[in-house]
Amino acid sequence: PQWVKVHQALELLDTPGILPPVCFDSAVALKLALVNLLPEGTYNVEDTAQAGLTLLGQCYPQMLKQYGLSQDLPTLDKLAIAKNCLMSGGRPDRKRAAQLFLRDLRQGTLGKFVLD
Repeated sequence: PQWVKVHQALELLDTPGILPPVCFDSAVALKLALVNLLPEGTYNVEDTAQAGLTLLGQCYPQMLKQYGLSQDLPTLDKLAIAKNCLMSGGRPDRKRAAQLFLRDLRQGTLGKFVLD
């Protein structure tokens, strides 16, 4: 739980985990996972990152371009190559690329965005 100051006279108590993730449809669960409001063990990191890349490619193509990805069909493989997340033999490290993307998205490195 964490307290979030909304206004000088108003604080909000955020109690994550009170509602189980199964209460949400898949679109809502994806958005919650993208902004780190679901426990990591409740979603697949690579699938979530790929869906996030696709969503941002549709809604914010310029954001992905500035991140080093082309605007057409952003994939974890392309991101891994662009960010030098490679395994032996030069193969894209999808898991590392997914973790990097989610971290950068959540920390605001990619910029401001709205998912609704």
